[in-house]
Amino acid sequence: MSYTRSYNHKIAALISAALFGLPCIVHADDFAELQRTKAMTLSLIQALVESGAITQDKADKLIADAEAKAQAAVAALPGPEFKSRYAQAPTTRAPDAAPVAVAPVASSNPASGIATQFTPISPAAAPVAIVPVVPVVPVAEPAPTPVQPIAPTAAQLAAPVMATIPQTNAPDVGPDGKRVVHVAYIPEATKREMREQIKDEVLAQAKAERWGDPGALPDWLSRVSISGDIRFRDEYVKLSPTNTAAGLGYTDGAFTRAADIVGGALVGTLPGFDTQDSYNNFFVRARFNIDAKVNDNVTTGLSLTTGNTTSRTSLSQGLGQDFNNENVVINRAMIKVDPAPWVSITAGRMNNPFLSTDLLYANDLSFDGLSGTFKYGVTPSINTFLTLGYFPISMDNPGTTNGKSLIAGQFGAKFDLTSKTNFKVGAAFYNYRNIVGTLETNDTQAEASDYVSRYEYPDGFRQFGNTLFIINAPDDPNVNWGLASKFREVDLTSVLDFAGSDTMHVTWTSDLVKNNGYNVNDIYERTGFKITDGRNTGFLEKLQIGAPIIKETGNWNAYLLYRRLGSDAVLDAFNNPDFGFGGTNNKGTMFSANYGIYKNTWLTASFLSSNLLESDVPQRTGSTLQTKLSVDMVQIELNARY
Repeated sequence: MSYTRSYNHKIAALISAALFGLPCIVHADDFAELQRTKAMTLSLIQALVESGAITQDKADKLIADAEAKAQAAVAALPGPEFKSRYAQAPTTRAPDAAPVAVAPVASSNPASGIATQFTPISPAAAPVAIVPVVPVVPVAEPAPTPVQPIAPTAAQLAAPVMATIPQTNAPDVGPDGKRVVHVAYIPEATKREMREQIKDEVLAQAKAERWGDPGALPDWLSRVSISGDIRFRDEYVKLSPTNTAAGLGYTDGAFTRAADIVGGALVGTLPGFDTQDSYNNFFVRARFNIDAKVNDNVTTGLSLTTGNTTSRTSLSQGLGQDFNNENVVINRAMIKVDPAPWVSITAGRMNNPFLSTDLLYANDLSFDGLSGTFKYGVTPSINTFLTLGYFPISMDNPGTTNGKSLIAGQFGAKFDLTSKTNFKVGAAFYNYRNIVGTLETNDTQAEASDYVSRYEYPDGFRQFGNTLFIINAPDDPNVNWGLASKFREVDLTSVLDFAGSDTMHVTWTSDLVKNNGYNVNDIYERTGFKITDGRNTGFLEKLQIGAPIIKETGNWNAYLLYRRLGSDAVLDAFNNPDFGFGGTNNKGTMFSANYGIYKNTWLTASFLSSNLLESDVPQRTGSTLQTKLSVDMVQIELNARY
């Protein structure tokens, strides 16, 4: 016999035993109702087992316990003989009472293998309602004042008859040899009461034993969320054959804006860079985020990603490494504390806390340090914010290197112009400390333990575009580059967003930046050379139409962007790594379109076209070298988010 059939038998036996103690008239409709109740009970237990709320063993124990309780209760009640005698006992009824249909004859349930029989009434008898026999007690003369009688209970009415019936638990057997179960009539009010009682008992046990309750899992699981995304990219880079070849053409011997394109040419080695031959590569980026709510005031975040420890601005991993395993790095590890609704403090490695664009900071860039955001609502439609942060770039080494750091602050506001239109604006100041280069001397070369390293703008940190100069002592034949300019950037970012619907937004983004630390006279005092070019301003304009986030099939968006960024407008280490090989001293356009092919899955096509804004050879009096570097890039991506 199958498990399901076994359960049918158990549930049928349980229900039958539970109803033996309710002797009344039986109707066919009541039997159907009983069968429906049995089926509902069976379905409930099966659903609990299949959903994983309870185990099969727990379900077996639940039924066994119920059977034991029911059998104990039935053992104290009369057997089937009671039903027969009870049905044939003399009755009294009013002369004008209407006939009532008798109970139907025996039937069987093939599915359960249990025959069900209703107690027959003598064929000679007219259809009458069958009620328990009430002993006739002689009554005295009526009292002068009528007294309202109190209706006896069912137990009181049945007690005299039950006392004369032999007690037996032997089951009846039908003609087909199957056990006969006598099913009693259940009044509708009693059925409702039984349902409520069973429901309350099951819910109480479910709550006590935590069936299917999220609380049955470890408490920390309910406070942890997991998210992430994976991106596959096919990237084609088209370089003009007329670009200046890599090597000495990108420096005048003391200054450059493309140190890695110069390579080791100054010390007699060939540059490891190609500026004229096009190429195509595959990349993958994967991010796995774990965020946990520690309590009402504290949350934590951890992100594991592809990438490497030399690139700060990109998490993409190049494919084609002899099938070698890819790197996994920690891109985010932070604690966020919200002591009050108007203040939020974040410490560790965090996402960019500022309103900004990739003109300054790449989308994949994370900040190390401490930040705090303070909010104040001026009116229901105007909310202001102040974000402050301290971010170490290199560590302090007492007695030797002074640590480099970024101190930043931004004040802004969000204006809800209409129910569908809002405008955000933020004015920020970014001050990079101890980052500018200084020319070393022969004495410092001999005496300083952190010679060169304290002022160097190293490979892997820098990108392209900032004005650099050689910081080595005159007697040192090696080549190390340092930043010629200080960086004290003032930035104004604004975003105007009009939402026609959830999937149709028109967004205009503007970004204007100026480096107040750039000064040609200051550069001359520290390097001994005066340059005559270089720019300290930049701007970006971007128009996007469509869904702000691709979530569903058919969602789409597209944007067109124009940017123009001077050589020393921002520190080139942290901004967009793709446009013009990354960094500053470039201008051009970007176009990108996204289309949702499935839920949380979309395709992206992007085109980036850049040209140098000025020569990568800084101009001085008498300089004649000019460079050309045109970079066009096509990126096709498949993205999935979870």
